[in-house]
Amino acid sequence: MVVQWKDEKHAVGVPEVDRQHQQLFVITNQLWQAQDMPDSPDRKARMIAGLKRLYAYCHYHFNDEEQLLRSKSYPEVPGHREIHRAFTAQVKVHLLDTRDSPHPDLSGVLDSLVEWILNHIMGDDRHWAQALTADGVLWEEAREPHDTSVVSAWTDKNLSLELGGIDDQHRELIGILQQANDLVLASPGRRKMFLPPVIRKLFYYSQFHFSFEEELMSRHAWPGLAEHRTLHGKFIRKILQFAEQYKQGRTDLTDELVTFLKEWTIGHILQEDKKFKDSLQIKGGGLLP
Repeated sequence: MVVQWKDEKHAVGVPEVDRQHQQLFVITNQLWQAQDMPDSPDRKARMIAGLKRLYAYCHYHFNDEEQLLRSKSYPEVPGHREIHRAFTAQVKVHLLDTRDSPHPDLSGVLDSLVEWILNHIMGDDRHWAQALTADGVLWEEAREPHDTSVVSAWTDKNLSLELGGIDDQHRELIGILQQANDLVLASPGRRKMFLPPVIRKLFYYSQFHFSFEEELMSRHAWPGLAEHRTLHGKFIRKILQFAEQYKQGRTDLTDELVTFLKEWTIGHILQEDKKFKDSLQIKGGGLLP
């Protein structure tokens, strides 16, 4: 079932969480669009790509939500995390099944996925949002940055490509970079607690964004796709390298991570992504059709 976001029905009252929930609606609706296509290799490819994006985005969103709840000392984070893990495991099973099927049919699968998302938002998520609001949490101040230099780079360096979907995702990446930058100024204990989830969020959001961007390029037959995909792969491997260094005891790598992210993200948008800006000629916000 295709679903439309309605604030009065679906919002939990936490702006950044509501924004991410809306993205889940976009991804599942794109999967329904793929499901409704005539049976063909392209239909299957779009289903696989959509499920990969859903899997990556769920990891990103759930990590971000859990980090937010931990920062607010919410006592039921472990149980909430287990609910999240069960759902992402379910999405992975559907992804593998779709890859193995010569003629996949996601109609029943999508019904169950959408039903879970709706029930989780209006049930579990509303529960913690209302509980923390009752305890005096002011959500508009939930993540007041210590240093706004990273976010201000968006306008200072004119990073907009004027492609709605791509720009929205680039802004989200800048937001994750801001969180990493904030940890530079944090206490050692806070860095130790929040650096791993920031790295995980960066890894999964990058996978989601790169998949979106590469499929968009593919549909428009952009000749630089192969080279661009290679650059994306190098970025993912670098993030995995940071994660491995942390596991080996490098808890002091925050400065190195932030420097890499600033240089790569801003440089990639300005130099590489702008190469295909004029070729795409997308209207209506840049979302996948």
